Amino acid sequence: MNDTDRFSDALSQTSEIFGEAEDVKITLKARTINPGKQWIKLIDVDEVKQGASRFEYAKKACFVVRDEEAFQVFDSICPHKAVNIPCDAIEGMILECPMHLWKFSLENGECLEKGNFTPLTKIKHKVEEGILYLFV
Repeated sequence: MNDTDRFSDALSQTSEIFGEAEDVKITLKARTINPGKQWIKLIDVDEVKQGASRFEYAKKACFVVRDEEAFQVFDSICPHKAVNIPCDAIEGMILECPMHLWKFSLENGECLEKGNFTPLTKIKHKVEEGILYLFV
């Protein structure tokens, strides 16, 4: 049963209990509905330098890799122990988690050294009208 059905049922029950009335006040409580993933603006592409950079959004962070006009975006959370990898962990196109020294390629997110070779999580993204959006 969706919210519209519940509302209709509540109205019919109200009229059954109180009879028909012209002035009926109905108070509804607002609920926060988790919309799931959605597109959010990260940054204007003109502000993204070539190579790898780290950006923050909605109390999270990501690594953006720019190669000319192509972009890749990876979550900043290490797949090993869920450590938030800092910006200073970038060395060229290699990212090294400071906790256990796992190394990742920022060209494709693959684990290069240590660990079980679990890659970085890719974040779906798009560029529209010069703005980089993330689907998170």
